[in-house]
Amino acid sequence: MRIDGNHSGNPQYTPNSFAHKFRPDAAEAPYAVADNIVSRKSHFVHEGKKSEYSQARELYKRVMDDEARKHTHINTANMLRFVKYPVIQSKYLAQIYNIAPEYARGVYDLLPKKEFEFSEVEEGAKDAEFAYKEAKFRPSEHDRLVGKMPPNPIYNMYT
Repeated sequence: MRIDGNHSGNPQYTPNSFAHKFRPDAAEAPYAVADNIVSRKSHFVHEGKKSEYSQARELYKRVMDDEARKHTHINTANMLRFVKYPVIQSKYLAQIYNIAPEYARGVYDLLPKKEFEFSEVEEGAKDAEFAYKEAKFRPSEHDRLVGKMPPNPIYNMYT
């Protein structure tokens, strides 16, 4: 039984587009479990890099045919039109722009009500891979966890 108001109607996810409530300075300290480390730091080597979109790009460009891409544009636009806030639509289109610019353009063109210019999507796509990813928790160049204790510090304190 909850006694704390169950978030009192706040969104059940963070961060969101309206309030970035996550405090990286208050993240829990890393701790060892067996021979590995549990922490908020990502050890997924592509996180925060353009290569994060590679698999989706391959699917869109090489696996899908023109008909499948057309259906993807229509289905995405049909659902994106229900999003109430243009800022969220623009941020989503910026993410899919990194998969393929023609994907984002195809979805944008099918939106019934355009409350922002496509140039905003293009501008947002330049650093979309960093959206809500704290530098402190992004993977470093040479510290993948593979069953050994990582070099310290665990978090990227000086980036």
